[in-house]
Amino acid sequence: MVKPGSSGFTLLEVLIAISIMVIGVGTVLMIESNSMQATDKARRVTVAAMLAKRTMVQAEMDFEGKTFNDLKESESGNFESPFESYQWTRTIKEVEFPNLSPGKEASKLAGGDDPNANSNNDMMASMVTGFLSKGLREVTVSIRWPRGKGFQEMSVTQYWVNLNNELQLTP
Repeated sequence: MVKPGSSGFTLLEVLIAISIMVIGVGTVLMIESNSMQATDKARRVTVAAMLAKRTMVQAEMDFEGKTFNDLKESESGNFESPFESYQWTRTIKEVEFPNLSPGKEASKLAGGDDPNANSNNDMMASMVTGFLSKGLREVTVSIRWPRGKGFQEMSVTQYWVNLNNELQLTP
Protein backbone atom coordinates (compact mmCIF):
# COMPACT_ATOMS: atom_id res chain seq x y z
CA MET A 1 0.00 0.00 0.00
CA VAL A 2 1.23 3.47 -0.87
CA LYS A 3 1.24 6.01 1.88
CA PRO A 4 0.10 9.53 1.16
CA GLY A 5 2.97 11.88 0.39
CA SER A 6 5.30 9.06 -0.71
CA SER A 7 7.16 9.55 -3.95
CA GLY A 8 6.58 7.33 -6.97
CA PHE A 9 5.32 7.31 -10.53
CA THR A 10 1.73 6.99 -11.51
CA LEU A 11 0.64 4.76 -14.34
CA LEU A 12 -0.11 7.82 -16.48
CA GLU A 13 3.40 9.21 -16.02
CA VAL A 14 4.95 5.87 -16.97
CA LEU A 15 2.79 5.64 -20.13
CA ILE A 16 3.76 9.18 -21.19
CA ALA A 17 7.46 8.43 -20.65
CA ILE A 18 7.24 5.22 -22.68
CA SER A 19 5.37 7.04 -25.48
CA ILE A 20 8.07 9.72 -25.67
CA MET A 21 10.78 7.04 -25.84
CA VAL A 22 8.93 5.10 -28.58
CA ILE A 23 8.49 8.27 -30.68
CA GLY A 24 12.17 9.17 -30.23
CA VAL A 25 13.46 5.70 -31.11
CA GLY A 26 11.03 5.45 -34.06
CA THR A 27 12.24 8.78 -35.43
CA VAL A 28 15.87 7.71 -35.18
CA LEU A 29 15.11 4.41 -36.97
CA MET A 30 13.18 6.20 -39.72
CA ILE A 31 16.03 8.69 -40.29
CA GLU A 32 18.54 5.83 -40.40
CA SER A 33 16.40 3.91 -42.91
CA ASN A 34 16.09 6.97 -45.17
CA SER A 35 19.82 7.53 -44.92
CA MET A 36 20.53 3.94 -45.99
CA GLN A 37 18.13 4.24 -48.95
CA ALA A 38 19.74 7.52 -50.06
CA THR A 39 23.20 5.99 -49.77
CA ASP A 40 22.16 2.97 -51.85
CA LYS A 41 20.60 5.19 -54.53
CA ALA A 42 23.73 7.38 -54.66
CA ARG A 43 25.91 4.28 -54.98
CA ARG A 44 23.82 2.91 -57.87
CA VAL A 45 23.79 6.24 -59.73
CA THR A 46 27.56 6.57 -59.26
CA VAL A 47 28.11 3.05 -60.62
CA ALA A 48 25.81 3.83 -63.57
CA ALA A 49 27.73 7.04 -64.33
CA MET A 50 31.06 5.20 -64.27
CA LEU A 51 29.68 2.42 -66.49
CA ALA A 52 28.28 5.02 -68.93
CA LYS A 53 31.67 6.72 -69.13
CA ARG A 54 33.37 3.36 -69.62
CA THR A 55 30.95 2.45 -72.43
CA MET A 56 31.43 5.81 -74.14
CA VAL A 57 35.23 5.56 -73.97
CA GLN A 58 35.09 1.99 -75.29
CA ALA A 59 32.97 3.19 -78.21
CA GLU A 60 35.49 5.93 -79.00
CA MET A 61 38.31 3.39 -78.99
CA ASP A 62 36.34 0.94 -81.18
CA PHE A 63 35.58 3.59 -83.79
CA GLU A 64 38.93 5.32 -83.91
CA GLY A 65 40.18 5.51 -87.49
CA LYS A 66 36.82 4.52 -88.97
CA THR A 67 34.30 6.62 -90.84
CA PHE A 68 30.80 7.36 -89.63
CA ASN A 69 29.48 4.96 -92.28
CA ASP A 70 31.26 2.09 -90.48
CA LEU A 71 29.34 2.67 -87.23
CA LYS A 72 26.43 0.55 -86.06
CA GLU A 73 23.42 2.71 -85.31
CA SER A 74 22.47 0.80 -82.17
CA GLU A 75 24.07 -1.77 -79.86
CA SER A 76 23.24 -3.10 -76.42
CA GLY A 77 24.47 -5.60 -73.89
CA ASN A 78 25.04 -6.51 -70.26
CA PHE A 79 28.03 -5.80 -68.09
CA GLU A 80 30.20 -8.48 -66.56
CA SER A 81 30.36 -9.34 -62.88
CA PRO A 82 30.03 -7.58 -60.45
CA PHE A 83 27.77 -5.29 -62.52
CA GLU A 84 25.64 -7.97 -64.19
CA SER A 85 22.41 -6.28 -63.08
CA TYR A 86 23.26 -3.25 -65.24
CA GLN A 87 22.46 -3.14 -68.98
CA TRP A 88 23.73 -0.70 -71.61
CA THR A 89 22.42 0.63 -74.91
CA ARG A 90 24.37 2.82 -77.33
CA THR A 91 22.74 4.70 -80.21
CA ILE A 92 24.49 6.76 -82.85
CA LYS A 93 22.52 9.02 -85.11
CA GLU A 94 23.22 11.71 -87.64
CA VAL A 95 22.41 15.22 -86.50
CA GLU A 96 20.19 16.92 -89.03
CA PHE A 97 20.74 20.64 -89.36
CA PRO A 98 17.94 22.93 -90.46
CA ASN A 99 18.11 24.53 -93.88
CA LEU A 100 20.57 27.43 -93.55
CA SER A 101 19.31 29.15 -96.68
CA PRO A 102 18.44 32.82 -96.09
CA GLY A 103 15.34 32.47 -98.26
CA LYS A 104 13.79 34.91 -100.72
CA GLU A 105 12.48 37.31 -98.08
CA ALA A 106 15.94 37.83 -96.56
CA SER A 107 17.39 38.40 -100.02
CA LYS A 108 14.74 41.04 -100.80
CA LEU A 109 15.44 42.78 -97.50
CA ALA A 110 19.12 42.92 -98.46
CA GLY A 111 18.13 44.72 -101.67
CA GLY A 112 18.73 41.89 -104.13
CA ASP A 113 16.28 40.74 -106.75
CA ASP A 114 18.71 38.58 -108.75
CA PRO A 115 17.18 35.06 -109.02
CA ASN A 116 20.64 33.57 -109.67
CA ALA A 117 21.91 34.98 -106.37
CA ASN A 118 19.03 33.28 -104.56
CA SER A 119 19.72 29.92 -106.16
CA ASN A 120 23.47 30.27 -105.46
CA ASN A 121 22.73 31.09 -101.81
CA ASP A 122 20.36 28.13 -101.56
CA MET A 123 22.92 25.81 -103.16
CA MET A 124 25.72 27.02 -100.87
CA ALA A 125 23.47 26.69 -97.79
CA SER A 126 22.48 23.19 -98.86
CA MET A 127 26.14 22.17 -99.30
CA VAL A 128 27.13 23.56 -95.88
CA THR A 129 24.13 21.91 -94.20
CA GLY A 130 24.96 18.56 -95.81
CA PHE A 131 28.64 18.86 -94.87
CA LEU A 132 27.81 19.61 -91.23
CA SER A 133 25.21 16.83 -91.05
CA LYS A 134 27.64 14.26 -92.44
CA GLY A 135 30.39 15.40 -90.06
CA LEU A 136 28.44 15.24 -86.80
CA ARG A 137 26.97 12.33 -84.84
CA GLU A 138 25.03 12.24 -81.60
CA VAL A 139 26.11 9.30 -79.44
CA THR A 140 23.86 8.36 -76.53
CA VAL A 141 24.73 5.73 -73.93
CA SER A 142 21.91 4.60 -71.64
CA ILE A 143 22.49 2.53 -68.51
CA ARG A 144 19.56 0.64 -66.99
CA TRP A 145 19.35 -1.19 -63.68
CA PRO A 146 16.59 -2.79 -61.58
CA ARG A 147 14.93 -0.70 -58.93
CA GLY A 148 12.01 -2.07 -56.96
CA LYS A 149 9.54 -3.69 -59.34
CA GLY A 150 10.77 -1.69 -62.35
CA PHE A 151 13.94 -0.19 -63.77
CA GLN A 152 15.78 3.08 -63.48
CA GLU A 153 17.69 4.52 -66.42
CA MET A 154 20.40 7.12 -66.93
CA SER A 155 21.53 8.49 -70.28
CA VAL A 156 24.64 10.37 -71.35
CA THR A 157 24.95 12.11 -74.73
CA GLN A 158 28.10 13.16 -76.52
CA TYR A 159 28.69 14.62 -79.98
CA TRP A 160 31.39 13.29 -82.28
CA VAL A 161 32.75 15.55 -84.99
CA ASN A 162 34.58 14.41 -88.12
CA LEU A 163 35.22 17.32 -90.46
CA ASN A 164 37.56 15.24 -92.62
CA ASN A 165 34.69 14.10 -94.79
CA GLU A 166 34.58 15.40 -98.32
CA LEU A 167 32.61 18.49 -99.19
CA GLN A 168 30.25 17.51 -101.98
CA LEU A 169 29.79 20.26 -104.52
CA THR A 170 26.34 19.04 -105.52
CA PRO A 171 23.38 19.45 -103.20
